[in-house]
Amino acid sequence: IGYNLGEYSYYWYYGFGTSTQYGENAKIKLPNPQNRTARLVTTMYGYKGPISCRDTAFQDISYKPTDVVFNVDTPICSGDEAVIEASSNGSIYWYNSFNASAPIDSGNVLVNSNLTSNKIYYAKAINEDCASNTTAAYVPFANKPTLPIVSDDSICLNAQANLSAISDYGQIYWWSEPVGGELLHIGNVYVTDVLNQSKTYFAEADNRGCKSTIRIACNANVNANNAPMDPTTILDSIVCLHDGSVSLTATSSSNDSIRWFNTPSGGTAVAEQNTYSFSPKNIGTSFVYVEAYDGTCASTRVQKRIRVWNFPSVSIAAKDTLCQGDTLHINYSPYTSSMRWYATANDAMPLYDTNNLKVFDINDAVTYFLEPYSNVCKDTMRHMLTIQSLNPGTISEITNDPICGNSTAILTAKSDNGDVVWFTTEDLINPIWTGEEFTTPILNATKSYQVASENIQCISEQTKVTATVKELPNAGFNYQVNDIANFTFEASSNGSNYNWDMGDGTSQTGKSVTYQYSENGSYNVVLTTTGGNDCTNNTSRTVKVAGITSTYRPSENNIVIWPNPTSGNIQIKGITSNTTAYLVNRLGQIITIEKLSQSQNKIRLSDLVSSSGIYSIHLVSEKSTSTHRILYRVY
Repeated sequence: IGYNLGEYSYYWYYGFGTSTQYGENAKIKLPNPQNRTARLVTTMYGYKGPISCRDTAFQDISYKPTDVVFNVDTPICSGDEAVIEASSNGSIYWYNSFNASAPIDSGNVLVNSNLTSNKIYYAKAINEDCASNTTAAYVPFANKPTLPIVSDDSICLNAQANLSAISDYGQIYWWSEPVGGELLHIGNVYVTDVLNQSKTYFAEADNRGCKSTIRIACNANVNANNAPMDPTTILDSIVCLHDGSVSLTATSSSNDSIRWFNTPSGGTAVAEQNTYSFSPKNIGTSFVYVEAYDGTCASTRVQKRIRVWNFPSVSIAAKDTLCQGDTLHINYSPYTSSMRWYATANDAMPLYDTNNLKVFDINDAVTYFLEPYSNVCKDTMRHMLTIQSLNPGTISEITNDPICGNSTAILTAKSDNGDVVWFTTEDLINPIWTGEEFTTPILNATKSYQVASENIQCISEQTKVTATVKELPNAGFNYQVNDIANFTFEASSNGSNYNWDMGDGTSQTGKSVTYQYSENGSYNVVLTTTGGNDCTNNTSRTVKVAGITSTYRPSENNIVIWPNPTSGNIQIKGITSNTTAYLVNRLGQIITIEKLSQSQNKIRLSDLVSSSGIYSIHLVSEKSTSTHRILYRVY
């Protein structure tokens, strides 16, 4: 017996650097990702003697490579090769799209020299049948700028020079040396320190790391004459686009002439006086330059920044409404502006300066004049906003008469200042009816509704109106067959009033009635019950009458005996010849014999019989013989 597995033993080996494993389900944690060949030796031992049987099996095991990690030159400049380095412990393959099946290249480096815009490549690592996740390499692209175009400046001694440069892409970097040196400034215009001799600076265009091929020299030429003092002016100004021309001012402490320019150096003066009329045309930042000039030399040309602004465009409603007792929140925060609130169109001091205003406790109407503004720019007019206070109205004269079950209720109410609106819930969200009179659906139980007054969007406090439903009486009944065509009908419950429609044109009253039908057929019997609350209910059942027989000649089929049942006399009509009537009880005994004529005849049963029951009338004439049953009741 070997290795606790009866007559089987399992021997595992995973290659160099691993230990031997025994058992049916051996497990091992490999020290590093490496393709290996696992070997399993299975041995069957005999109970006695040497090994009986042995088998060896091999299985190749591949590892899943790590996800690809990129090292990208950022950004790739136009005209340069895009070199993308990647690393993984598997073989790397490159693709043009995430789901592409065919790679465009393989290896740890991808080179592309034709980029004209930003590009995304995809890569994954593969080891035998195992693959990593596909990852994306974003390769940014930037245009390489051309050589800057520079403008030198000539200044007098002890002035500052304005050097300028432009390029098609990126920003201008100003350096102290053609190679290396100190970075002095970033921007199109560089204002030097005060100079007492000529000096050369170097401009380089840089677009996100893509630079012009060389730095271009830009000269500040200083002559021997001293420059006058710099003019005094406000360096930053804000003007409003809609204000038209604005006057910019500058002064010289040494009473030198003031000259205005549109360029930082060179060019022709656009004005030669202390003031310059500037006409803004577009929102944004503009620059003008001003210098003092003594007739021989000019001072530093001072840069003056002008921010052209405008008042905000705000949509302001002319009217709004406020329900009495509520608070109206007026919010202009979504606009990039500020708001002043005035009591009149010409007030100097605003009531409020805020984008959010809460209005409450007004009973009539209030008017504000709103002025949107931003920085120094304000709207050209004040906008009138009138807030009207609305009275939602009051509910009165509510009627809600009780109804009987299985019927509709008519609820009424009136408002002194608005529409009457009906709801099923207290939240007053979804009205079910608008109007002074509301007819409910068919109700079988008491139900409450909410009614309120609504004036435009203002709703009053709700009032509960209850539709009271009175219980219907029980109109059920049962019946019993007493004899041929004879029935007793009995109401199922006690009620104050019972009315029976027997289905043959006759009616009866009482909780229990016995009725004799005179003809075979089906009859719809209807019981209408009126309860003590004056509510009525009815139930119908169909009874079938059969077994009535009579012998008559066709010419004698119009005989009518009524009333039937009866508690008194009966009338016999339809006799066409002299006829003898025999009144017979249920024992076949003749009670009376009457001679009948062709006119209407009467038999006084109350004088002849004393007990309730079924009696027969046999009519015998020369032409025919017929038998009729009469139900007689004694009360």
